[in-house]
Amino acid sequence: MGWPFIGETLELIIPSYSLDLPPFIKTRVQKYGPVFRTCLAGQAIAISADREFNNYLFVNEGKLVELWTNLLRKFQDLSNGTLHSWSSSMADIQITEAISIMIFDFTADHLFGYKHDDDDEHSSTSVIINPEIFTSALEGLMSVPLNIPGTKFHKCMKNKETAFNFLKGLLNKRKASISSGETRRGDFLDQLIEELEKGSILKEEVAIHIMYGIVIATVEPIGRVLTLAFKFLSETPSAIQQLIEEHEDILKSRAGISDSSSLLSWAEYKSLTFTDQVINEILRINNHMPGVLRRALTDIQVEGGYIIPAGWTIILVTPALHLNPDSFNDPLMFNPWRWKDLDPQFVHKHFMPFGLGRRQCAGADFTRVLLTAFLHVLVTKYSWTMVKEGVISRDPVLNLGHDFYINFSHKVE
Repeated sequence: MGWPFIGETLELIIPSYSLDLPPFIKTRVQKYGPVFRTCLAGQAIAISADREFNNYLFVNEGKLVELWTNLLRKFQDLSNGTLHSWSSSMADIQITEAISIMIFDFTADHLFGYKHDDDDEHSSTSVIINPEIFTSALEGLMSVPLNIPGTKFHKCMKNKETAFNFLKGLLNKRKASISSGETRRGDFLDQLIEELEKGSILKEEVAIHIMYGIVIATVEPIGRVLTLAFKFLSETPSAIQQLIEEHEDILKSRAGISDSSSLLSWAEYKSLTFTDQVINEILRINNHMPGVLRRALTDIQVEGGYIIPAGWTIILVTPALHLNPDSFNDPLMFNPWRWKDLDPQFVHKHFMPFGLGRRQCAGADFTRVLLTAFLHVLVTKYSWTMVKEGVISRDPVLNLGHDFYINFSHKVE
């Protein structure tokens, strides 16, 4: 179980320069089997890379489904504006940072009514907003909790303080505008303020935590997924060509229709079979988080006669499902065509990029709709070249660094 207090934490966070499972997980699965125990930061942990056991826990939590149909047009407008800006730039685009800025601007605007143009109005917070204050959160989460200058944890805590000051400034400014008689916007921030005004159990500090969590949950993961999309597609020209053909077929099918704009309808979105396969494959390899945390409410018996005691934390290693060579042939290879003939029941049990059950990530549809909208605009209007490719590592969170540079150009009509 490792050293006193820290257990095997240091072994868990050692970087691995591969898209494969972290060595900490892989070697222990080979040695002890798909379910094993460990100690992380002084906490007894059961780690499961077992398909059936993970599926059992997820399914027994129920189901949560949310559609994002009303955001499809907004995502396409966002993609159009962003890609036009990138293609108009004389410089190569540092893609991970640029995507984070795009997603942060969209999220902050639609949830909190914040735009970069309003920075002067928020001068009371003394904050220059950079999405990095949110994207560094996961690095801090998976680091040794030593709050001293120079450590990842210290950087994360300083950025969190900056982010909280910024979000508190937004909250207070909105409360002041409502008090002065301005019309409510009806966005998420207004809903939080309404709950605060009711005197419910929701307090201001909790409200700011909620705002912080939502920004992290959108900006950080999507930045990684889209960066990987550029990497894999740049390495697979045949996939790019098939994407172009699929999306241009939609544009051709509108010939003669008065409203033949490039914006996808919901029916067209649902018809993009190969695009969905590409997104599945990117999400399968992505695995930006090492697993999903659950707590055993009662003793749980697992195969082999072992018992996970009540109160123990369980880490469900979903990447172990996605990178299992028994389930996906050559699992580290980007191959979107593999999804063409996979049985839906097989996919349900072996593919959980957003978890499963009632705690499935609420951003599942958000991510899929955004990726589809972005790819539609990208392949129908633009060309790109990967100018410089960064180094990928896991520690055990997927890290893409800041060295992916891309040059964009508008296609000649």
